[in-house]
Amino acid sequence: MKTCVFAGTFDPFTVGHKHMVDECLTKFDRVIVVIGDNPKKSSVMPYEDRKLAVESCYKSDERVVVVCYQQIKDNFSSFLLDLGATVYVRGIRNDVDMQFEKQMEQKNKELYPFIKTEYLFADDKHKNISSTLVRENILKGQSIKGLVPDECVDIVLKSFGKN
Repeated sequence: MKTCVFAGTFDPFTVGHKHMVDECLTKFDRVIVVIGDNPKKSSVMPYEDRKLAVESCYKSDERVVVVCYQQIKDNFSSFLLDLGATVYVRGIRNDVDMQFEKQMEQKNKELYPFIKTEYLFADDKHKNISSTLVRENILKGQSIKGLVPDECVDIVLKSFGKN
């Protein structure tokens, strides 16, 4: 079974993130979505709400497994090996993303030599959508329709105390 990992903060999960998972499903038998934290960012949504949002998009698709990084008992390397993951998928929206991801790829090669990084490029309609944009819209009282998958709009708004 060909398995990939798609990791991110998903704070919140956007239509761009969903597009990436959907693309992964065309290339892999199973996608492990790992929800983590970025020490350079402050997450707004609790882990469980982020997990619920992603799961709501794939509730009838057993090929998508969603886990929170904090739930991984062993080290991440063992976790990946146990799942048979051999590919780490990273989404790229622009040149800045690509520069950052190339640096991360070098670090990941040291930590997880059995993992190959594969880049997926955002399509034009998702290039400008980010979790930051979604959070800003919510805080301004603006719509997030079309920015997050329809399946998780209510979960995201409720997590922000807006529903």
